[in-house]
Amino acid sequence: MRTVSTAVGAAIAVSLLVAGPLPALAGAPHHPVTSQQSPDKDAVSMAGQFSATLTAQPRYRLGEPIALTFDLHNATGRDHSVLEWNTPLENPDQEVLDYLRVSRDGGELGYAGRVIKRGDPEPSDYRLIRAGETLRSTIDVSTSFEITEPGTYTATLDTHLRDVIDRSADAPAARALGQFTRVDLGTASVTFEVVAGGTPRLPLSAALQPGDQTADRPHLADSPKDPKFVGGTASRREATEKAHKNAYKYADKSVGALPNPAPNPAPNRYITWFGKYQKDRYALARSHFVKIREHMEDTVITYDLEPAGCKSSVYAYVYPNQPTKIYLCGQFWKAPGTGTDSKAGTIVHEQSHFTVNGGTDDYKYGQDACKKLAKDDPDKAVMNADNHEYFAESISI
Repeated sequence: MRTVSTAVGAAIAVSLLVAGPLPALAGAPHHPVTSQQSPDKDAVSMAGQFSATLTAQPRYRLGEPIALTFDLHNATGRDHSVLEWNTPLENPDQEVLDYLRVSRDGGELGYAGRVIKRGDPEPSDYRLIRAGETLRSTIDVSTSFEITEPGTYTATLDTHLRDVIDRSADAPAARALGQFTRVDLGTASVTFEVVAGGTPRLPLSAALQPGDQTADRPHLADSPKDPKFVGGTASRREATEKAHKNAYKYADKSVGALPNPAPNPAPNRYITWFGKYQKDRYALARSHFVKIREHMEDTVITYDLEPAGCKSSVYAYVYPNQPTKIYLCGQFWKAPGTGTDSKAGTIVHEQSHFTVNGGTDDYKYGQDACKKLAKDDPDKAVMNADNHEYFAESISI
């Protein structure tokens, strides 16, 4: 997805291998700290047959890579393909994605890594794991969390396998959103010490700086500030600038579609994408669109039109604590200008991820899954980026 900056070139090399019984790793501590997954009562029938573990050294020196080892074992007796999305199997240039929760001395640390809008997966997004085999990946916690002080740290796996395909049958190489077979992994945690003795390293996002390749033009009231660009052809810059302006219109119209105070009954559009009306949830959804609109009016956004390493199934990604830059990938250029899963809607989606605009997550992707989320779990729907995108895209601009 992105080539690691030379400013963070000291990060560890990431390895992924397929193995039977796993040998001892060269250079591994004599007594690693290992945590087996805990059971999940809601897991599907295969969950107990896919086991996940995290392993850490007992201690690390401040400033060195915090290397954890993730193992996924297949005890089903059959070969499977597993979708690597948002698991330690997905390693974009050594970077931890949003599948860990990390605490220091009992206080949770904020996640500073990227969040991603995805389309339908490609075959390359899956990993084959044969019966009885184990996939192993080494990850560096410090790429996405601020390990800046000595202390006792705990890393907890907080993810699941979004799709698992049985390869013993006549199965597709990949499945579309909404057709997944989910397998829960339960929770695996590991605790380690970080001791003084080195210079703290900041997460990768702290080393990234927005580009500044075009002049800032005068700002007009009730309109977004003109964007800036890194890379890209003239036609892609033109398409992005148009999408930027249409995203602002979507945000503005979305505010108008959520009157304050709320009408009784609540608008059908709200119920479709955010679920049953509840005062605080309604106010939260509205506040997100207000913040997006104001952010686009007050802040110059830089679009990276050629970020290195984007997978073919990705539309775009951002770092939530870096609210001035959006990275556009292959699916973005294939998307329509407006409407469902559009360029403008993608920008609304990414804007909603910024912490200053509400800090939404990616609990679900796709219209069907988002409608179901609104019905079944409106508290998550109001914090899901695709629900915001689809709400906005349902409005004519």
